[in-house]
Amino acid sequence: MSDTIDTFSQNGSNELVLTGTGHVGGTAVTFTVRVQDNGEGGTNDFFSIVIPGFPSSQGTLTQGNIQFHF
Repeated sequence: MSDTIDTFSQNGSNELVLTGTGHVGGTAVTFTVRVQDNGEGGTNDFFSIVIPGFPSSQGTLTQGNIQFHF
């Protein structure tokens, strides 16, 4: 569960990076999330989450569509 979003940055025209703090069970953690909007339909959109001390997860979406607007 996310408690706070500490940073939010745009890296290029199609990538966002968020960092923050939260909890996994009762353990306080920091995290980094990276998303890429690689076009409509979402088939090439990318998501990753890194929580130090836990297995990271990343990959290209198999369903859904990442979109962000500024």
